[in-house]
Amino acid sequence: MKKANTNTIVAVAALVTSVVAVFIAWDEARLQRQNQAATFMPILETQPSFSLGTNDLRLGFTIRNSGHGTAFVQFAEFRYDGEPLRTYSDFARKVLTEELGRSADLSWYSMEGFLIAGESKPVLSFRWEDTEENREALSELLSTKLADRTEKTSLVLCYCSVFDECWQQASLGSAQPKRVRSCPEGDDPSEVYWQTRDIDGEAT
Repeated sequence: MKKANTNTIVAVAALVTSVVAVFIAWDEARLQRQNQAATFMPILETQPSFSLGTNDLRLGFTIRNSGHGTAFVQFAEFRYDGEPLRTYSDFARKVLTEELGRSADLSWYSMEGFLIAGESKPVLSFRWEDTEENREALSELLSTKLADRTEKTSLVLCYCSVFDECWQQASLGSAQPKRVRSCPEGDDPSEVYWQTRDIDGEAT
């Protein structure tokens, strides 16, 4: 009877040891994966840029991946005071002016897709012919209105890493990204603005 009890105790001890070993191995693998994910975490920044140089009247927006891993941007949306800017007209009226919106030459690159660590991509650029009227209008925007408008303007980006971890970020500049389960669906605003680049029926 004692021998049976001893065998039972040994068997139970071996089972417990095995369970503990499996748990420790699982926990170590989990921590290692978290460390790897943190090491290769992408962090996106959005920066506005402008120029009043001779024959170079320009305002643009650039996305930069300042993290250590590749970002797969799946969703992008410009907002003003929290409201989506769905068309070129919406963007021009809120961020630019109607006058500058009408006379701008718009160029763009897709905001969605892969962005490797350290890579920058100019996603939206507005250029104007160097006329006195355009220079005065852009100078006024940059000196009196742009700070307030960019403070209210945000570019919402949702992106995922190679580990299928996703974040959402809303800023012009750098901000702490927030973890999300997945990214929403939506149209690339750069492409939409190109397709809707009329204000009151006037091509820009």
